[in-house]
Amino acid sequence: MSHGGIGPAYFPCMKHLQCGNNGMILGWHGVKLLTSRVPQRGRGLILLKLLREIMAAAVYSLTSLNQGDTMIFRLASALLLIFLISSHLSASGQQAKRFDPKDYPAGTFQVSRHDYPIGNYTIRIIQVRKVDDRNDSPPSLCRAWVEVRSGDRILRQIYYDDIDAVGGDYGIFVPEHQPLKDYFISLKTGDYDGRLLLIGRDGSLTNLPGGGYFLTPDKRYLISSHASDYESLVVVDVARRQIVIDGEKEELPNVGDWYLDNDGYFFTEYNYTGQLRKPHQTTVAITRLDLKHLKVKREEIGAELLKSLRKIKYDPWQNSSDCTSAP
Repeated sequence: MSHGGIGPAYFPCMKHLQCGNNGMILGWHGVKLLTSRVPQRGRGLILLKLLREIMAAAVYSLTSLNQGDTMIFRLASALLLIFLISSHLSASGQQAKRFDPKDYPAGTFQVSRHDYPIGNYTIRIIQVRKVDDRNDSPPSLCRAWVEVRSGDRILRQIYYDDIDAVGGDYGIFVPEHQPLKDYFISLKTGDYDGRLLLIGRDGSLTNLPGGGYFLTPDKRYLISSHASDYESLVVVDVARRQIVIDGEKEELPNVGDWYLDNDGYFFTEYNYTGQLRKPHQTTVAITRLDLKHLKVKREEIGAELLKSLRKIKYDPWQNSSDCTSAP
């Protein structure tokens, strides 16, 4: 990134960020956007790049003090931003808190909890939703725990300190229908970082990027898209609990609608503005899955033919209100 004489208090507009008319983001507002809108897997690298950029700008400011108070102000801004980013990184890496109902008084928070049996274990999902914004006690919106328990012991846990709605659904959701015999599925949404949480009959807990999903008829593969501002393809091998096709890693197009024809599953491609990508007036761009070889192939299909094909919908998963545990 080039400074362009703008100074360290400003960050160039980057992917995943909403920018002002001048294409820049100012100060702490930019830091908050980065840490709330960039998908979880990309935050560390982008923040590291920002720190490097700010440090370079700070050195530039030190060598330019003869330009007057403006450069001194910019240096102070850079040092402040370094402190703010470091503080946020420290907060983001904090250890999970144990749930204590005394921390969440009624009237300020709504607390919900539900237990789900699987094998010899119990899955406990606890969610805390703020209902009175006049109280500044954390969380600001939603806090959640997903626990794998054996009796009174917590064997494994995933903790979300403060889930941000970012304009959509937020919290932990449990689909009403559990389609897998050996696994329990729940979804975490919000933060522009959807997660598929798979809890096995053996007590294992697997945390993968994802969102809405459907299963192949043999239930070997779970097909999903990462619930973020860019819906990238995710294909999970259920038995191995591993991603076998990663649309983000392979830089595949944004997932549109799913279809099934004689050659298998494919999705229509959306561009960054959420519009169907049509290379020509009569064709639509698609990405086709090859589950036998775990590959994808980009093709075009006739727009009229597409209308006659079977559309595939994700399994229903919104079985409760936002940030509310329900049976």
